[in-house]
Amino acid sequence: YSVKGSNTISGSYIVTLQKDFAMGNVRRIAKQIVDLGDQKRKEVLSSMPSEMRCKVVECMVGIKVLRGRKNEI
Repeated sequence: YSVKGSNTISGSYIVTLQKDFAMGNVRRIAKQIVDLGDQKRKEVLSSMPSEMRCKVVECMVGIKVLRGRKNEI
């Protein structure tokens, strides 16, 4: 998958499928959508196959955990 629009994903969403997705793409998408509102994040996630969606959600959880740890220090 690649997400195209403005510099961030807040513009219109064009999500294109790539047969084999790399973890770098999964991390990039997770970083781009982790701070979006619930509705926009759901729009992006719902357009993905379930395996990719699960990997993106796992990465988003990891991002939030790391942010929480940084804020505790």
